[in-house]
Amino acid sequence: MVRCSVTICDAAPDDATALVAVWAASADRAGNVSNAAAHAAQEAAAAIARIAADPDQRLLVARVDDKVAGAVHLMRAPVSPVHSDTAVYVMHLQVIEALRRRGVGRALMEATVSWAEEKDTEHVIAAA
Repeated sequence: MVRCSVTICDAAPDDATALVAVWAASADRAGNVSNAAAHAAQEAAAAIARIAADPDQRLLVARVDDKVAGAVHLMRAPVSPVHSDTAVYVMHLQVIEALRRRGVGRALMEATVSWAEEKDTEHVIAAA
């Protein structure tokens, strides 16, 4: 297993096309994407802007050799409907298949924990 140099940053509108490809590859394997137009880069760019404007959300991109290698959507919300504690929810974590087992997912999760600490959030919840 070869570790890559992974850089993590917030998604930018220029990442829209690459992010559509990251998640479309995953959905295609599951048989959930029938029309690529449903995930157009314009919609992705609008979503990136909306998430960037929300202090309780974050869309992180992992880059290897300046190319998008994976991404994760983070959301801070209550742990449950009856608790006031918050958690960072890890959603839609995806690493491009060719770059798996090289530290990309680990780097995204480390960035997730760092953001939770910045937000004084003790819980990180991820589901697979």
